[in-house]
Amino acid sequence: MKKNISNYKKRIITFLESQKITKRAFYSETGISNGTLDKNTGVSEPVLERFFKAYPFVNPSWVITGQGNMVLNSENGIVQEPEGEYGNADHTIEEMKKLLEEYRYLVDHLKTELEQCKNSKS
Repeated sequence: MKKNISNYKKRIITFLESQKITKRAFYSETGISNGTLDKNTGVSEPVLERFFKAYPFVNPSWVITGQGNMVLNSENGIVQEPEGEYGNADHTIEEMKKLLEEYRYLVDHLKTELEQCKNSKS
């Protein structure tokens, strides 16, 4: 019998392979149950949340739609951490606030896309 793995899972597996991350390491880093990626089921919202929390540089739109870059960069709205030591703590706090805002936006966007996918299947 042929396995029918969801597109979300296929893309997560593609990401892991591109980063040379083993499934064992993935389960350990995310806290997701062993074997989840091999099951013939979809991906739950908590699984996606854990995935994006562990790998915040992965493009949520790519995971959901397959479009765009696999990994986010500064052009996609994610601020890259500067190299070297931080000189000004106030400046760093402001950068972190901006980053937090961007993450909130991405999470809200992801939730909206998930809802649209759920509604389109109904």
